[in-house]
Amino acid sequence: MAEGQREPSGVSKPWKRGALAWMAENSVAANLVMIVLILGGLVMLSEVKQEVFPEVQLDTVSVNVPYPGATPAEVEHGVVLAVEEAIQGIDGVEEIRSVASEGQARITAELFLGTDKDRAFNDIKNAVDRITSFPEDVERPVFSIGSNRREVISVIIYGDHDRKSLKQMAEQARSELLTDERITVVEMEGLPPPEISIEIPQANLRRYGLTIDQISRVIGRSTVEIPGGSVDTSKGEVLLRTTERRDTGEDFRSLPIISRPDGSEVPLRELGRVIDGFRDIDREAYFNGRNAVRLRVFRLGDQTPVDVSKAVHEFVESQRREWPSEVKLAIWNDFSEIYNQRVGMLLKNGLLGLLLVLAILGSFLHLRLAFWVAMGIAISFVGVFLFVPALGVSINMISLFAFLLAIGIVVDDAIVVGEAVHKHRSDGKPSLQAAIEGVREVATPVIFSVITTVIAFTPMLFVPGVAGKFFLNIPLIVIPILLLSLVESFFILPSHLAHYGEPATTNRIATWVNEKQERFSGVIQRFIVRHYTPFARALLAHRYFTLTLSLALLIVTFGFVAGGRIGFNFHPKIEGDIVRASAELPFGAPTHETRGVMETMVQEGRELLAEYGTEKQVDRGIWAQLGALGAGEVNAQEGETATGSHLASVAISLVPPSERPFGAAEFTKKWRQRLGELPGVERLSFSFNLGVQAGAKVAIELSHRDREKLHTAASQLAENLSTYDGVFDVDDGFQRGKEQLDLQLKPAGRSLGLTEEGLARRVRGAFFGAEAE
Repeated sequence: MAEGQREPSGVSKPWKRGALAWMAENSVAANLVMIVLILGGLVMLSEVKQEVFPEVQLDTVSVNVPYPGATPAEVEHGVVLAVEEAIQGIDGVEEIRSVASEGQARITAELFLGTDKDRAFNDIKNAVDRITSFPEDVERPVFSIGSNRREVISVIIYGDHDRKSLKQMAEQARSELLTDERITVVEMEGLPPPEISIEIPQANLRRYGLTIDQISRVIGRSTVEIPGGSVDTSKGEVLLRTTERRDTGEDFRSLPIISRPDGSEVPLRELGRVIDGFRDIDREAYFNGRNAVRLRVFRLGDQTPVDVSKAVHEFVESQRREWPSEVKLAIWNDFSEIYNQRVGMLLKNGLLGLLLVLAILGSFLHLRLAFWVAMGIAISFVGVFLFVPALGVSINMISLFAFLLAIGIVVDDAIVVGEAVHKHRSDGKPSLQAAIEGVREVATPVIFSVITTVIAFTPMLFVPGVAGKFFLNIPLIVIPILLLSLVESFFILPSHLAHYGEPATTNRIATWVNEKQERFSGVIQRFIVRHYTPFARALLAHRYFTLTLSLALLIVTFGFVAGGRIGFNFHPKIEGDIVRASAELPFGAPTHETRGVMETMVQEGRELLAEYGTEKQVDRGIWAQLGALGAGEVNAQEGETATGSHLASVAISLVPPSERPFGAAEFTKKWRQRLGELPGVERLSFSFNLGVQAGAKVAIELSHRDREKLHTAASQLAENLSTYDGVFDVDDGFQRGKEQLDLQLKPAGRSLGLTEEGLARRVRGAFFGAEAE
């Protein structure tokens, strides 16, 4: 029957029965399905959440209990043991980990898989709130469900100003950033918490017969803001309120501490100094050698990393022209750059895949057939966004990797179907019949090939723990794409291949392309007939030899893997643009020693940058922090911040790899060599990697009720492990604490009316102070 000629009515053809034949014959239905997938995917793309790394809730509930001024031993006995006893029997709690540090207790409850985190959170909170044995000075516990929230970008404000001025500028910048609808969460880092402190000489206390606790209670009772109800008057209802709230140091200076019967008063300013500053903790931050504060900007809800980063860049550019010249602003740790790079890689690889499919298939098959086969990639990839929001998947670094992984898979189905249709057309069959019989011929193997691939990715849906929450992004992207490619190959592609005729002969360009294609295809066909077919028949005739050879190759492959010739790394090191180093001195080390180590790290890093950057700038700045290893820094886990005067961290931001002649790993190695063994430093760590940090290669946990025996066992184990070749950076997990003076009340003091509580309160008031509540 001639091409395009209508068949007589009533003629039944077996090859025109079934769903595949109906879709191939009805191009309108096939095109509608294609349009729904493309337009639906494009519309739903705007509804898909975008983030750098997937934010997930961890199966942990943390309890932070501040106990200002307490030693780790006091924190353990007064807080940690009580909290552990209260929550250890709660349903869903698998394991409890606690850290007692100076002035704070951190208890983390790990939950069983599948536990309702909200219910466990409420149960733990209620259990801790019922504890009545906490020491008097323990502050209110803070509860949180573990998460991996990460910043998108940071803004560093630095200059030759004191910390108070920088804080005011940072607060102003934070307020202006939050006015932008693209930004919701901004946190400040690098400064101690604000505090109004009052210093009273001992002579004034004796002069007026006062104690620190008495003054603290007077301030607490005098600084109130309490509603008093309302009064109905002839002019309407009047609200009553006592407003004696004081927010600045100046407000406290005139506060009367002593009120005499004759009406005279002794204000606070006559007793001592009122300082409106920061809490007395050892924390400093510098950027390029100047005092600095850092604003960390996070993505929230439907905000995208690109929009958040763009908003911050616009703010920095506008403020650089308005702020004083001695105050500088710098962009730091812009994760949207990595996000854009991964999206660009996906688009580049997708376009390259389409071009390769067109080029290779166009060399063997008709160019129009190659075009529709290549379109199967675009339809499957765009159509998957129609289902992504319902699956709860976001566009992030891991899901983008899944897209890259699927590019090389989805095109297989369309190639097999397209080649089968081309074969039947080459046999002289009409286009519609060739399309229907071709897709039916390969339907079974194509379905099974897709199903086996889907099954290969299915176990990733059930990976337990925190890793499973991240790996879930891969199968929830790859599996829908594979199923959509199957739909496209069976119900859309055959219709397109069934409704085009023979290549045009009037178009010179088309004629030239077809001639070249047929000539190349003829060469391949002759190679198949003359060489490949006899070779395949020989292998089939000697099947035992073929099987033996295959097994031999398999054994050799296993030998390479087992022999270590092919490396394996579950968390490969991906170089980033920021190189970090952290130093830990003995616990309680004085600030000036830690500052000296930090300055040495900065100086060596700056000299190394000068060696590399003789021709052009190779860095974006150096961020140095004393007294803390902030969230995201080396050794900080699950977003917690390690603090103490013995800690220092330095981070160097390098320009992108395309703009520097060295890698981050090379820079880190040379920086480590230049620093060598720093005097007084117990641990010196470096990091330059992106993504998940695997931590130590081997971790061994020991437990015992006797701390001395535990310390001895850990030290011996660490010493034995250090004797093995290739083992380095062995840490026994113990740190020498600060020196401590224990006070005991003498009989003579007790005879004078002193008590243990009174002694403790006097000493605490004299050295630590008292907090007015």
